[in-house]
Amino acid sequence: MKFRFEKRVLALLEGSIDIHIHSAPDVYPRLLNDVELALSAKENGMRAILIKNHYFETASRAQIATDLADFPVFGGIALNLTNGGLNRHAVKMALKLGAKQVWMPTVHADYFVKNKSHVANLATEIGADVEGVSLVKADGALKDELYEIFDIIKEGDAIFATGHVTKEEAKLAVREAAKRGVRKILVTHPAATFVHYSVDDMKEILD
Repeated sequence: MKFRFEKRVLALLEGSIDIHIHSAPDVYPRLLNDVELALSAKENGMRAILIKNHYFETASRAQIATDLADFPVFGGIALNLTNGGLNRHAVKMALKLGAKQVWMPTVHADYFVKNKSHVANLATEIGADVEGVSLVKADGALKDELYEIFDIIKEGDAIFATGHVTKEEAKLAVREAAKRGVRKILVTHPAATFVHYSVDDMKEILD
């Protein structure tokens, strides 16, 4: 599929890398499949793309798209229930496949599940019986399994992304990930209305 962009948009695309882009196959409708997306990115002068799926790792798909489009496509893994939640084994294997980004829970984050009506297009696949995944224990401390995940991310030099957890969970996780030596840290779309970051929150998490 070809797109016509204004010159100013093309100028922004030139040499860029999109590190958060959804493509088919997916349980949600997507405009382009992996290969179509890669070819479009290549045609418009982009440097690379990183494809995301809420329910499955995308590193394996990315390898195929890279070969077919002759263009760099990378993948990642979101720690939702379909990937075992806070599952260090899934993270380790995804990174071995070449994953470049690890998202904390998104559609299965405890906070997101409880507020799924705010994002109706994603809520369709989240059942009423789903028990969300939290990053913290009852006492407010980070869950123990996260520390091993941080170490795996650090070793793989991957991006740690906060997903759809609460801003309080994100702040705590970012702080601890940095302490463990994770170099690449990304706060996932803080301007989205369903995560409710204020400008002050964004400044605080940078500190």
